[in-house]
Amino acid sequence: ELAEARLTDSVLGVREEYLDTARRTLDSEFGSLKGYLEATGLTDDDIARAVTEPPTDGKVLLHTPKGEIEIELWSREAPKACRNFVALALEGYYDQCVWHRIVPGFIIQTGDPTGTGHGGESFYGAPFENERHQRLRFHRRGLVAMANTGEHNTNESQFFITLDATPELQNKYTIFGCVGGSTIYNVLSLADVEISAR
Repeated sequence: ELAEARLTDSVLGVREEYLDTARRTLDSEFGSLKGYLEATGLTDDDIARAVTEPPTDGKVLLHTPKGEIEIELWSREAPKACRNFVALALEGYYDQCVWHRIVPGFIIQTGDPTGTGHGGESFYGAPFENERHQRLRFHRRGLVAMANTGEHNTNESQFFITLDATPELQNKYTIFGCVGGSTIYNVLSLADVEISAR
């Protein structure tokens, strides 16, 4: 136990020394963390993403009336959802699909060829189960997730993109990707429409 305690103290000491060195470097070269962020052009979203989210693996480019949307995929964390999404995209399944659900400040949704929000079929021919990963959380805009009926394991073809943090969706929907780079502005343009009451 004593040796373990010494090892822990040693590791913590090295970690603290590293953090102190990093702080001194930031202060001497950029004046502060804020100065570093301004100099590098990084945003708070970039920092949150780098710290919490795993790296993406693969991309799909959606063509919309407001421009392209680059979707980066978490194929290791959500393999079934990614395979479903890519296979349907390659088949042209999403061609001519409208954004049938637009909730400003919340989500935009598509993937239903009928345009009603009640249609769609998975690549597998049947609904498939939710996939969860502890590092994928609804904490920011630009996350891409499977839409379902509200019941677990009812994923088909529909998907949505978040327009803000939506923690109320956590553990209910499979996050399988995120919008890449500046194409988030095309997503926001899609969401910026006049909505009529029905």
